[in-house]
Amino acid sequence: MPENCTHDCSTCGESCSERDLRVPANALSSIKKVIAVVSGKGGVGKSTVTSSLAVNPNQYGLLTVSADGCDYSTESVDVSAWASEQGLDDENLLDFAAYSEGFFYDTAVAQGLDALGGAENAAELAGVYARVNTLYFAGRGDLIEWDEALASGWDGHGYMIPVYLGTIRSDAGTDHTHLSWSFAGAA
Repeated sequence: MPENCTHDCSTCGESCSERDLRVPANALSSIKKVIAVVSGKGGVGKSTVTSSLAVNPNQYGLLTVSADGCDYSTESVDVSAWASEQGLDDENLLDFAAYSEGFFYDTAVAQGLDALGGAENAAELAGVYARVNTLYFAGRGDLIEWDEALASGWDGHGYMIPVYLGTIRSDAGTDHTHLSWSFAGAA
């Protein structure tokens, strides 16, 4: 693309559409494939799709509205079925739910270990944080089994994670994957 490009191709003699805009992969990267989610139009769901794929449990929300009220629920993005339909052989994609949850859990453990430094029971406390975080992100606070002694083991280890766990604890028992409500005065 020329330096003085106006993005009005009719005023330009360049052949931008014929250029190969691919960039060689970084030789040090462990990323094997990149999937681009693109559209020439705004508001079609590019950010929604990419954010749903980026964070376990890879869900999107469904909102159903009727004359009586609304119903909200989450559904999983079935990456494994898509990969199978495409004939892909990447085991991480073919069992994406397990891969994604494991990656999310491992990332949370690493974050916990980093926050705890050399604490005596750092691995156990980081595991507590990872389990709670994984279930909470899935909207399933109702499935968190709290071990108060272990959860309180975070006290005095930084600020963010203990406060975060306390916030989750105060919301314990809530299933955020489904919500229904009625319109006031609906028959």
